[in-house]
Amino acid sequence: MLRSLSQVVPLWLRGLVSLIAISTSGPVGSAQEVHRGAPLVLTNATLIDGTAESPRPDATLVIEDGRLTRITSGAVEAPPAGARVVDLSGQFVLPGLIDAHVHVSLTPDPRATLRALASAGVTTVRDMGGDARTLAVLAREARAHAIRSPSIYYAATVFGPPFLQDPRSRRSAPGLEPGAAPWSRVVTPESDWVQVIADARGTGATGLKLYSAIAPEQLREIVREGHRQGLKVWSHATVFPSTPSDAVAAGVDVLSHSTGLYPEARPDVPSSFTESITEWMPSQDFAAVAPSGAPFDALFALMRRRGTLLEPTLAAWQRRDQRGPRPAPQQHLAEAASRIDTAALSQWACAATRAAHEAGVLIVAGTDSSPRRSISIGSELEALVECGLTPMEAIRAATVHGARAVGIEATHGSIEVGKVADLVILSADPTVDIANVRRVVATVRSGRLYDSDGAPD
Repeated sequence: MLRSLSQVVPLWLRGLVSLIAISTSGPVGSAQEVHRGAPLVLTNATLIDGTAESPRPDATLVIEDGRLTRITSGAVEAPPAGARVVDLSGQFVLPGLIDAHVHVSLTPDPRATLRALASAGVTTVRDMGGDARTLAVLAREARAHAIRSPSIYYAATVFGPPFLQDPRSRRSAPGLEPGAAPWSRVVTPESDWVQVIADARGTGATGLKLYSAIAPEQLREIVREGHRQGLKVWSHATVFPSTPSDAVAAGVDVLSHSTGLYPEARPDVPSSFTESITEWMPSQDFAAVAPSGAPFDALFALMRRRGTLLEPTLAAWQRRDQRGPRPAPQQHLAEAASRIDTAALSQWACAATRAAHEAGVLIVAGTDSSPRRSISIGSELEALVECGLTPMEAIRAATVHGARAVGIEATHGSIEVGKVADLVILSADPTVDIANVRRVVATVRSGRLYDSDGAPD
């Protein structure tokens, strides 16, 4: 039985929990009325609902109290009293896009970053490593429609002691001892998993992110306890020294980065991420390892059976050479990374994504955008199509499968009666050319309509 809050959460953290509870569940007053708004009727649209195999012409969507209440063909009879009717002739409606890998709180202006994401048709993000203090406030503001933003779900990161050598272990918890923040925690075999995960839950996190230097036996304990306490468990594909198959066998929900599948074929996996970047990866011949056949067939079959999702982050590697200057504390990693054959690794990741997809593994779209690397969801969807997905499959990667990765598939990810009205309206058909996801006319989040510049329409 889960111990009481007073037993597992130290006094200083209970204060933080109280602060977050106030910021996330307190009364929102008039903002809640703005959130609900008047009924909205969208007519004459071509509907791409995330479930059907082809677009549906001449569709009408009725939205009340932020949810879809009717979906019909042709004009709606007896629209709700006071409804605003918007004619979308010649336009395409699909579920709001989900970027399943961002680092919003680490950008110079998080609210500007969120606004740009929302204007690009992104209605939900999964933040995979940042300052939970900032993210809790931003998530509350987004829910209240106090800022123009996607809905925000975020991770609490756990890692082994070797990652403390990496300067990035300090970025998400300034002012605190590295590895001591409840959302950025160093763990060892002696860690109290109930306490660690209760601390993570107290930050408002939706899931745990497993990062580096976690052995397979620890991995299994973390996943078991994380799920028991109601958290998703998200993992780098390789959590050095644990391999992708170790993570899948442990029961993680999502693997991030197709590049991280590569160590599955190697017998000499390093003990930490830093060691892999500085010594191991620069010496690898990626072209010599085919991402099909043994052992990858077995890995992908296991992922399919276990329902493990793969988030490839392909565009991030395709654009590695476009990074700007790195801060001085990361120069040792930058120098090492410059010795990795990133072109070959990017090609390998593309081939691995294709092989996983063909094996029946479900693919999730995430950009891995960061302060040094701004990537649009459109670029990631284009990369997924280049690497074997059809445009409709890429759309599902950023909608239905993205919702499943976050754990909100019951209410988001597709256009169905009863679900939250998160939509993106495009001027051209993305099932013909996936690049058309960039042609955003307007978005709807929780029933509220915004034009492409983010202003209420």
